[in-house]
Amino acid sequence: MHLIRIFFGKWVSLLFCMLLATALHAQQGKCVLKGNIIAKDGPTYPYRLELDIAGTTGKGISITEQDGMSVRMKVNVQVRRDMKVMVVTENAALGKLPDSMDVCYVTALLRWKTKKGKVQLTGVFSGKDKNKVVCYQGTLEMTGDTNEVPFKEATAKEPAKIPAIADTITTATDKITEGVDKRLQWRSPVCTLEVWDGGVVDGDALTILHNGAPLLTDHTLTGEHTRLVVPLTGKNDTFTFVAGDEGAAPPNTAQILLIDGDERYDLTAFNKKGRSAKIVLTK
Repeated sequence: MHLIRIFFGKWVSLLFCMLLATALHAQQGKCVLKGNIIAKDGPTYPYRLELDIAGTTGKGISITEQDGMSVRMKVNVQVRRDMKVMVVTENAALGKLPDSMDVCYVTALLRWKTKKGKVQLTGVFSGKDKNKVVCYQGTLEMTGDTNEVPFKEATAKEPAKIPAIADTITTATDKITEGVDKRLQWRSPVCTLEVWDGGVVDGDALTILHNGAPLLTDHTLTGEHTRLVVPLTGKNDTFTFVAGDEGAAPPNTAQILLIDGDERYDLTAFNKKGRSAKIVLTK
């Protein structure tokens, strides 16, 4: 009886290790994506991602061919297989870059679909310089292999369709002002946020904070949409909109668009200079 118990214990341990190895093999591995990053009203650069995915997160590098040299950045990755969504965030340069080069750290939201053994990824991005000032925004187009993580797991069943931004449905239109927190139930791992002056462009300025950290600082609103792709951090994410200059026609007025998969929330912020409104995203 004693010998049987020892043998049985060893068999269970071996079986557990085999199952664990199989699970890890199915959920982690290398991933290489190639394509282009296209700045709005600006240049197009070859863009490459070399990622190491484990479960729903990963790390790696991005490589941009710019001005005759390869600019390499460290990146963090979040993956939602059920929504076929990948979020890539550049956070630091690898190696020393020329002082004359304007470095723009990109956060991108990529959606993928599979076709004939290939993965096609399209998405939007926003970029900030070292001073957290928005420097570029635009789109990405990339391809990969369905045999690479994370895509082969996503093909096991057909997930919910995530439409393009142009196909989203307006869920709510509302006004926000100081003292009234707007709370929204959220599904996506990121918030795609756009802000602009939807009325008379009169010099209104706006500061946007995400959980207390600045996304935009004293940003002058125009008729053009400024887009931010913001990875969310937890069960509750707070966006604070602080009014700056009120322009020629007070009060400070800002149009705000928040996009969550196939839902969009159109909001207007009205505030006097120095006052703020908040939006809380709850999962």
